[in-house]
Amino acid sequence: MSEQTIRQYAKISEIPLKQVLDVLKNAGFTCNADDVVDKDKRQILSKWYQNSIGKQKSAAKAIEDAKVRAEAETKAKIEAEIKAKEESAKEEEVLAFAEQRVNEILPELKKIGQLLDLCFELLPETQQALIMLETKNKKPLEYIQVNSYLKKYFYARENCRIFQNRNRPKEGCPYDDEEILLYNRLLDACSKAMESNLKINYFCAFYCSEDDIEKLINKLVKQKHYTEALSNVISYILNPWFLTSIKKDINFEQFDFVGELFINMGAIESALKLYEIDQSVFNNPNTLSLLATNAVKLNNLEWAVKLTEQLIKQEPYHPSIPILQADIKRLEQRNRLKSTLSIDFSKIDELSGVEFENLLQDKFAAMGFKVESTPTTGDFGADLILENSEGSRIIVQCKRFKSKVNLKAVQEVVGAMGHYAGDYGVVITNSSFLNSAIKLAESHDIELWDGDKLVSFLAGDLSFSEIVA
Repeated sequence: MSEQTIRQYAKISEIPLKQVLDVLKNAGFTCNADDVVDKDKRQILSKWYQNSIGKQKSAAKAIEDAKVRAEAETKAKIEAEIKAKEESAKEEEVLAFAEQRVNEILPELKKIGQLLDLCFELLPETQQALIMLETKNKKPLEYIQVNSYLKKYFYARENCRIFQNRNRPKEGCPYDDEEILLYNRLLDACSKAMESNLKINYFCAFYCSEDDIEKLINKLVKQKHYTEALSNVISYILNPWFLTSIKKDINFEQFDFVGELFINMGAIESALKLYEIDQSVFNNPNTLSLLATNAVKLNNLEWAVKLTEQLIKQEPYHPSIPILQADIKRLEQRNRLKSTLSIDFSKIDELSGVEFENLLQDKFAAMGFKVESTPTTGDFGADLILENSEGSRIIVQCKRFKSKVNLKAVQEVVGAMGHYAGDYGVVITNSSFLNSAIKLAESHDIELWDGDKLVSFLAGDLSFSEIVA
């Protein structure tokens, strides 16, 4: 092999001559282009060449890798944008469906919201605290332990629009995104009808069939576990399975167990409100009769009439109907007393004996009877002596009692009739009579006017009595 000059080496290696000379100079050699490349120079040049090529390859690889990454990021961004558009279009489609669905069943959702209110208002404050959070700083409280059907739902109500900021679990939830969107929209619509100042941040709803929830509530009612029963009703209504299954013109008869729950726990006013929400809740004649009876006890004439009319439609031969009709007549008379004569029958119990006697005396006089009062003491068993238009004398004994009147009052009238030459004898009370008094009165033809007849009398109705000429 002939000797090779530096110039020749540079030309064959395709390296600029100046660069080769600089490498050798940096390595401590003093040389020019025509000097021979000896062993030492060749080693220096070979080592430098290898290092230079490695750096170039590394730089080229780094450029190539950056290019690949940029292409991948661009592709991923494009795919993400396409996916976002698809998801947005899908969500808009689902929300449009949900909006249409809600509009179709909006009246039913409002009723559901009102039913939730009734149940919530009946819960004790301690139980409400498990559902409601007063401040945003408090951690969510677990209301009901549930199984794998549905683990968690988060709600928040503001300005009468409950259930915002809801999240669902990513695991263990059988509902897909479309069902969740629909469920949330249904809750929003349902909440518009609610009046309770709820702020429910966390609520665990559970899956339960209609038959199962009714059995559960009836069992709790028998055990008198009313609070637990109410809580389970709320949970049943709020679960996605129920809300997403609501159809137009939902049959509220399925909530008859809620009506029975209200009645059993003595929440009659709530039961009446529930009846006002939807009458079909009380589809059982016996339950309807019980509700009507309680309306009478509350002196609620309007509801007593409505419920009795509904009972007649459902079961015209129900044994409670005559009793309810009589009660309604009595309520009507009492209302008439209060509206026309300003007489509140509930206040009569608070009158003294003399005040009660004066009330009756004034009423008899207003109805055309001649009235004579007897001395406070030594009256021989007569408080008032009346004379009707035919001149018949009526002996009256007045008894303002809180308890039932015994036979002594009848005995007094019987004795007074002989003393005052009476043609008729009457004992009048705001209360009722013991059986012994009734039997004695029957054997002596003495009229007994209990609280109901007293109401009729004060209302100007004496059709029940023989003392009218």
